[in-house]
Amino acid sequence: MKTITVAVLLLLSIATSAQQLRIKKGEIYNANLEKLDTRQVRFLLAKHPDLLKKYDAYRNKSTFGGIFLGAGVGLLATDLALGLMTDTQYPTVATYIGGAMTVASIPILMGRKNKLETAIEGYNKQIANGDSSFEIDQINFVANQNGAGIQLTF
Repeated sequence: MKTITVAVLLLLSIATSAQQLRIKKGEIYNANLEKLDTRQVRFLLAKHPDLLKKYDAYRNKSTFGGIFLGAGVGLLATDLALGLMTDTQYPTVATYIGGAMTVASIPILMGRKNKLETAIEGYNKQIANGDSSFEIDQINFVANQNGAGIQLTF
């Protein structure tokens, strides 16, 4: 019974790791349409360092682009509110810095979708070609007083 349980768990782990990924609205889903978080995607891409670098570049672009956009819009809105509510001269340095940060965030955010798509498409191609993350390094046939069996090293 123990042998059957181990064999079934081994086959299930192979089947789940060989599922193709899908992108919907910037989120990554597996074949069962279950949303994968960042750790799960990084685990799947761990055997493919070039694809992992593209995925990490996507995450970095998303982070820095979002920070620039948020900070730029925040500076613009804060300076506008201060200009309307006080008697200070409205376009101050904060307005120009906020505008520059907002404009700078646009090219940063534009290239991120392409990085995600190339990483996921590359992973799906490698899975379709039979390249899975499960590799058997060595197979030995062993025998002792209790019987005979197969030893797998992976």
